[in-house]
Amino acid sequence: MAGRVMIVDAIAPNRIVLRSLLSSAQHTVVQATTGEEALTLARQLPPDVIISAVDLPDMTAQALFSKLRGSAQFGAIPILAVTIDTLSARISAFEAGADDVISRPLDQALLLARVRGLLRLARPDNAVPLPRLPKGLAEPGAAFVRRPRIALLSDDAGQARELAEPLCALVPGDYATATPAEFLRGALSGPPHSAVVLIPGDGTDGSALALLAELVTPRIRGQEPLVMLAPPRPDTGLAASALDIGAGDALCHGLQVEELAHRLRRLIALGPRSARQGQTTDLDPDTGLLCRQAGLSRLTELARRPVPDQGPFAVLLLRLAGVDVVLQRYGFACADTALATVAVRLRAGLRPGDLLSRFGDQSFLAVLPKTGSAETRRTALRLCHIVGEQPFACPGRQSSASLSLGAGVALSHTVAALPAEARADALLRLADAALAEVAFRDADPVRFSRPAA
Repeated sequence: MAGRVMIVDAIAPNRIVLRSLLSSAQHTVVQATTGEEALTLARQLPPDVIISAVDLPDMTAQALFSKLRGSAQFGAIPILAVTIDTLSARISAFEAGADDVISRPLDQALLLARVRGLLRLARPDNAVPLPRLPKGLAEPGAAFVRRPRIALLSDDAGQARELAEPLCALVPGDYATATPAEFLRGALSGPPHSAVVLIPGDGTDGSALALLAELVTPRIRGQEPLVMLAPPRPDTGLAASALDIGAGDALCHGLQVEELAHRLRRLIALGPRSARQGQTTDLDPDTGLLCRQAGLSRLTELARRPVPDQGPFAVLLLRLAGVDVVLQRYGFACADTALATVAVRLRAGLRPGDLLSRFGDQSFLAVLPKTGSAETRRTALRLCHIVGEQPFACPGRQSSASLSLGAGVALSHTVAALPAEARADALLRLADAALAEVAFRDADPVRFSRPAA
């Protein structure tokens, strides 16, 4: 998902870095050095997202954001503020009127994930304008007709209860705590929740993302909440992956209550319509993963970067075997459940920075950045193993179903000599040709491609 992004920053090196990162993702970039220049450019070329420094030479960030908000033409354009890496700076940016905040030094994956999230909410065909929040966190929002219901999910009940008290003082509402498993079983009855905060435990990042994927699948999204990931420790890679999976927001600096409160207030104000429309644009409705188009877009972003900046990366095409048998024996409900469970298992088997998307009816696309041949083979074998090692339960039946997975792999160095715009397609062709040679249920269901001609 690409759009027109305006950069507002008086410092040339900062603009150059941002322009390079955004251009690599196929965004159209316009630049302004002052607040007044930004206002003029916004009238001439209305952007989809504004990325602004908070220290401008001619006005404060609050003054610029206020003037933008006061315009009927571009008052709904989301603003991503760039600050120094301190909690107080991030809070000040939120209070100045920013919709989202990111700190320097910039993490590329996190920056692009936050921009994609804002674009989903900004597009008029699939989202509502971002709500404007009051400056004081404890001030009641006039738009709320009832107290929001917030679910805090953690396997550590004491941790969730300890968080609820200070959070409720900043964002008044009806708070309930549960384990993620209890929430998925429907243990918290009553009206739909306004937001869900998932606090992952000390397990792997993959397990946190797998759990998040379950929470944002269509069965759970039908209850309307937007989900925020709030890991206790700082982790920009986990936050970026969470946003791309479908989280409404994600903390990346650890569990800091004041920042969590600002972000939570924003999620509550976005409301149910955004949960149905804004968050589903890039997602496959059956698995909760990125859809094919979004996955191809991310691969193209990476493949078009200058080769020295890419580092080695791998493209995996993953194909299931046995889905047709499951469908014939047990019906659509079992096949759908198996497919969704495969997606969760695959996500758990990848790192936070790895890409996973639906590719076809029974296939998936994975992209592993900064990964060489040996690590790619280990990852592909692990994915095949976790899909085939345990049968899938069939809803309403005593029986279970088994599936197997094969992987065709292409490595980035095999297409490095090709023009940048041709690399992504070439990698997909190579991975597809390798996948065609896979013998399912073999001890080694992974095949690597031959170099491009």
